[in-house]
Amino acid sequence: MRIGIDIDNTITNTLPILKKYCKNYNDTVVKRNLHMHKDGIASYNLYDWIEEENLDFCVKYLEEVVLQAEVKEDASEVIKKLKDDGNTIYIISSRALPMFKTPYETTEKFLKEKNIIKVNNWKEIYIIIREINEKGEILCQNGNV
Repeated sequence: MRIGIDIDNTITNTLPILKKYCKNYNDTVVKRNLHMHKDGIASYNLYDWIEEENLDFCVKYLEEVVLQAEVKEDASEVIKKLKDDGNTIYIISSRALPMFKTPYETTEKFLKEKNIIKVNNWKEIYIIIREINEKGEILCQNGNV
C-alpha cells in the first residue's frame, strides 16, 4: 500500500511555535490590535492579515518555525512499522520558494535530524514537496498516494 503522511501538525507539533511567532509578528510588525483566531491553523488564518503581511511573515519566519517543531511522540516508530509492514511511505509537505530557501533539502535534513527517516537505509520512503496548498487533493487523485 502507498501511504502519504503530512509533516506539519501530523508528524510534528508545528502550531504552538507558529502561534508564538505569529503573535510576535502581529504585535511588533502589523500593530493593528488584531486578535488571534482560536480556530486558526496556519499563518494566513490565525490573524486577519492582508496577503502582503502573511507573505512577509512567511518569507521571514516560516522556515524557522517548521525547523523548530517537535516530532510527535512515537511518530518515527509508527512510520517505521508501516514501512516494515511493506508499505511505501510518502512524506508530503507544501513548502515553496520564497518561504523556504531550499524546500526539499531543508525538509530532508530536518527529517533525518529528527530520526523520521534514516540516512541511506529507508529506500521506500519518499519526500514529496509541493509548491501548492492542495497537496492532498492532487497527490491522492488517481491513486497516486
